[in-house]
Order: sequence, then C-alpha cells, then structure tokens
Amino acid sequence: PPENAVMYSDATGRGAVVVPLAKLNPYASLTCHLKVTKKAEIREWTNAKGSGKLFSVELTDAAGDEIKCTCFNDEADRYFDQFQEGIVYSFSKFSLKPGDKRWTANKWEMSLNRNSVVESLEGKVDFNSNRTYRFQSISAIPELEDNTTIDLLGILTDVGDTVNLTSRKTGKELVKRDITFGDLSEREVTMALWGQDAEKWAGVPGDILAIKGARVQTYRDAKQISSGSGTKFDLNVETPSNDELRKKYADGTLNTFNISASSARGSYSDTVGSFEELHDKVQGMEEGKAAFMTVIATLTWAKNDEAALLYYQATPLPDKKFKVIENTEDKANGKKYYCPKDGTFHDSYIPRYVLTFNAGDYSSDCYVSCFDEVGAKILQHPATVVEELRNRGTEDGVAEFNAIFEDAIGKKFKMSLMAKNDTYNDVTRVKTTVRDVTELNYLEEAKTLLTKIQAYG
Repeated sequence: PPENAVMYSDATGRGAVVVPLAKLNPYASLTCHLKVTKKAEIREWTNAKGSGKLFSVELTDAAGDEIKCTCFNDEADRYFDQFQEGIVYSFSKFSLKPGDKRWTANKWEMSLNRNSVVESLEGKVDFNSNRTYRFQSISAIPELEDNTTIDLLGILTDVGDTVNLTSRKTGKELVKRDITFGDLSEREVTMALWGQDAEKWAGVPGDILAIKGARVQTYRDAKQISSGSGTKFDLNVETPSNDELRKKYADGTLNTFNISASSARGSYSDTVGSFEELHDKVQGMEEGKAAFMTVIATLTWAKNDEAALLYYQATPLPDKKFKVIENTEDKANGKKYYCPKDGTFHDSYIPRYVLTFNAGDYSSDCYVSCFDEVGAKILQHPATVVEELRNRGTEDGVAEFNAIFEDAIGKKFKMSLMAKNDTYNDVTRVKTTVRDVTELNYLEEAKTLLTKIQAYG
C-alpha cells in the first residue's frame, strides 16, 4: 500500500486501502475517507453536444487537504440526496483527472461513475478537518494573473442585501449579495456572492473572514475577485492576525482604497490618471463603447438650482430602480404610482439621485453625472432628505438644502469614472459618469507618491 495508507473493512467486510488525498494517483484503485464540506445545487447545461445536469461537492480529508467531486446526469440523481454537509463518506472506484487551474488550486478533480462505491461513515468515522490556507494580501491582487485562485483573510466591513437578477444568457432568476472586507494591507475588496452563498450568508461587519479559493479576474481594466462553487468561507476563525484586524476595523483604517468594487458599483483601477487622459482615451471610440479611469479631482460646482433635476421617483423596492409615474392606467386599484418598465403599481415611491457636478484636476475640468449610491456618498445624505428640504418651502429648509451642496464643494475625491461618446441632436460630446467615489485619504496618497518617488531612485 502507498505510504500513509491504512487498512479499513468496507461494507462487504473486505479490506480496503485508505489513503489521504496527498497520495492519490489515477492508476491505482484506492479508497479515501472524505468529509463533505460544501454541496452545490444541481444545475442543467446545454451545448452543441447535447444537454445534461450536474452538481459538485467539496471534500476534505483528515489532513485538511481538499478535492472537488462532480456528479453528472444519472450519478447526479443517485448521489445528490445522499451527500450531506459535515458527514464523512468512504469513496472508491472513482475517476481522477488533473485539476483545471482556472477553477481549482487542487492537483486532482474527482468524478463518480456507475461503478463508483460511496458509503456513509456517519457514526463510525469523523475528524476535524482544519482547512489549510495560504493567505495572500488584498494589495497583491492587481499584480496577479487572471484565473489565479487565492486565499484571503480579512474582516468584514460591509454586507449588502440580497438582490434578485435575471441572467441575460439563460433567463434564469439569480440571487446576488455583495460583501466587502479589508485586511492588514489597509486595502478593501468587494466580491459578489451568488445563489446559496448569498442566501445563507450569516456574516456581519466586524466578523473575521477567511476565504479559500477566490478567483482573480479582470473586469473593465480592473482586477477583482469572484466566488465559484469551489470557494469556501469561514467566519471568525482563530488566527494570530485577528486582534490587529479588529483594531484596524475599530480605527477605520481598513477602507483607504477599494481594490475592486462589485460590478454594480464599478471597479477601481490602481492606475490613477487625469481628466485629459480619460477624454483622450475615449476620442475616436465607437459610440456606446466606454473608457474607464480613476481620477483624483475636486468638486467645484453643483447643479442644484430651482429647475435642476436632482432625483427621480423610483419604485420603493430595493432591488428595482425603475421610474414610476402617476397612475393613470388603472385608477380603480387605488394605487398612486405606476411603473411603465415592469407594469407594477405602488402606493409610494422613493427618490433616487440624478446629480450633475463640475470637477477639476490638474489637467482640466469637466461635468460629471452620478446616481443614487454615489450621490449619497458625495452629499452625505440620502435623496429623501434633499427632497424633503427642497419641498419644505421654508427659509430654514432652503438654508439646509443649500448647505448640503455647499459642504460637498471644494472636497477632493478619488473617483472611478466611465466616459463615452454620446450623440444628441446630431452633436457628439463626451459623457462622464462617476461609478464610485471615496473621499481622498491624504495619508494613503502620500504613501503612494513616496513609493513612486523612491522607485525613481
């Protein structure tokens, strides 16, 4: 038997060679005792070769090594109800193939076939399979190649609500949740959770988070991380870094720069440019195509006069931002507002920002537009407050309204921008939108400049 193998009597009473995952090879008939640590849902697939279904489980042995096991078609039906998270099973007569580095950091991937034998060892065998991590810093993400899988340790700083989306490709309903966490490099990263990971998420800001097998990707010129069926999350694991992470969280020094925000809020690039460079980049591009850049700029003016459009009336549902109008479609239902986009009726609405500012940097200035989440960051107030003050019609209301905008003017921000050519009445101009924003951290920027200066010797 291979080194580190042990003998085990299986359900038939015959001896079986039980080996750890580290000793697997595809040329020997071996048995492994593995605990199911994560089970994915069954999903269907269709391509030019036909259609089918599959699901996968993540397995761990007593040494903490891991492997992914996939079941297709008949085996998916056979094993889906049998596998339960937290239970140890005996696996034999399985198939092995080299791990696809785009999806896993493991050497091998396992699949089950009609000849495979799986036996539950519940009540017979158990072990505490402490997960093996190889933590990397969030600040290293921009330097990593796409499809690199990494382990991260940090502390949660923000947990978003679940959002229901429809896949453009398949038309299926999807569930998504964004989480944001920072680490000791004083960087943050936002990643999207999908499906069960999003629905069952239990972490709250202040929890220590360890992630196994996050995947690095490039989206719109910026690096970000994503989760997949093989990504695993552990909350409040004990590590030597916990106390320091909690101290930085309490001090507010974890969110100096977000390496990559979720696609809903945009993605920062570590490359900081200027308005002039951004507009040069977009010149000559086809209409509808966009250029992206991070710019450090100061707000110099806000469009907030009496006639200015500052917000629109939107559905009160948090996951839908559609515009509503006065209900003239079906007055008999007693609803005051109607949404032409999805045909729904509502008793109320919520205002969402549509703001215009002028911002300038060392190269030039330009008008920028921003929407609800970004507007609230800049003005430090939600649109409901601005609407109430604007409609109050009193002297003190006007004074408070003006003060909100005046407080934002003169502030310097790090802005994630999108610029594209836009044609209206046969006139083409560059339209610039703020996709995300953070108030400038002068200490962090000084460190960055010092590093660049030192690089020149």
